[in-house]
Parts: sequence; structure tokens; C-alpha cells
Amino acid sequence: MMLCMVLPVVSCRTARLQKSALKEEAVLMLAEPSVTDLSGRFSVTYGTSGPFTVRARMRWNKCIHLSYNALGLMEVCGVDILPDRIVLVNRLNDTYSTVNYSDIPYLDGIKVDFRTVQGILWNRLFVYGMADPVQASGHIDLITANTGDGGKVLADDVSDFRFNLEQDGCISRISKTAMLYKASAAYSGKTAVSQTFSLPSQMNVSVVFGSKSITARLRYSGFSSAGASGEISYDQSELDKIPVSEMLKSVKKYL
Repeated sequence: MMLCMVLPVVSCRTARLQKSALKEEAVLMLAEPSVTDLSGRFSVTYGTSGPFTVRARMRWNKCIHLSYNALGLMEVCGVDILPDRIVLVNRLNDTYSTVNYSDIPYLDGIKVDFRTVQGILWNRLFVYGMADPVQASGHIDLITANTGDGGKVLADDVSDFRFNLEQDGCISRISKTAMLYKASAAYSGKTAVSQTFSLPSQMNVSVVFGSKSITARLRYSGFSSAGASGEISYDQSELDKIPVSEMLKSVKKYL
């Protein structure tokens, strides 16, 4: 009985020490980056399909705007990933649909939100449901202090994403494993956007759910802060709203 009482106290104390030691570093990695507006392209290979060129404009904590142009000339469809919802748009018939994160199968259960997507694309630390860096930093644990090459492994205690950090502090891999699935985003190379901010050159995504697996490769191209000024999300007042099921059917035939 004494052992059962002492162990939780020791465990909590160790976790608090780890969190305290990481706090300053974690706050910096959770805070707004030095470049908050990005514009560029992703070259996407999905399984055996592609590559497709996806134009991207991203504003920190505001919007991730992605659009696909057929043959690089005509915009076919796009998506606005927003803090509270996702907006799907078909530009060929000027229609749109909205989806809440909680309405997407599995996402709510595995704790994925806007900040998850933002962190993965920006190669930054994130904690589910928390915008304030100081508050979020209190949920970052040190799992491995030294991976043998000077790096370390961090995890958040809210959704249990793991973050493999290189010696210079850049994230080399984000992953999550649960009973029925495992997912990872592995990064390679670095491309300087400014003197104080870099993006990866490539991201390899892998998702395994039961016996099914999905792989995708995203190559970052031409990213800068020059082309993301002004409004970057779609103006819904110029579009007609349709059900999500109709949107998915109409867009699928163009991809």
C-alpha cells in the first residue's frame, strides 16, 4: 500500500521537473514563428498518384489555404483549413461546403484540430486545443533526453503526439501510435525562408489503420513571405452552399 501511494507522487514529481526544464524551449517552439505569412507550393504524391501541384498560402493561427489548378492553369478546387472549421470549395461551379473537425470520422477521437495540421505543415510543436504557448508548454514532457545523436524526444500529454528533435532543435519526425492505427510525418532537408525561419524540403506522411495504409510525399517549393499578404481565404458570399456529400462527388472526378 505504501508503494502504491509513493509511486504516483514520484512519477508526478519527475514529470513536473521535466516540464519545468523544458518550459522555455517548449514556449519558443509553440510560439508564433518569426515569419507568420507563407506562400508557396506543395508537390504532392499520394500513393501511386501524382505528383499534383498544390498552391498554399498559410497565415499563422488564422488560415491554411490550399488550392489545386488543373494543368497549372485553371483553379479547380480548394480548401480553407480554419481554427473552427474546414471549408471545401469547387471553383468550377462556385459552390462550397463546411465541415466541423468533430464531424470528420476519427479526428475528434484521436484529438486532431487546426493546430495539429498547422504544426505538421509548419514543422512546429503543438498541443491539441491550446493556443496560448505558455499554457501549452505545461503539457510537454521529455520522453528521451538524448537519442544518441544529440537529439531528444518530446510528447504532449493531451493527445500523446511524439516529436523527435534534432540537435539544432528542428523537428525531424512527428508521430502517434494507438491501438488501431499509427501515423507519422517525417521531414528531410531544410529551406531557408528568412534568416530566422526555415521549412523542411520534404515531408513523408504515413498512416496505417488496421490493414489499410496510406502514404504521401509533400515537397515544399518556392515558399516565401512575399505572396501571402491580404485576404487568403475564400469569400463565401460569392459561393453557393451545398452538402458535403455532393461536394466530394463533384470534386473527385477532377482529381
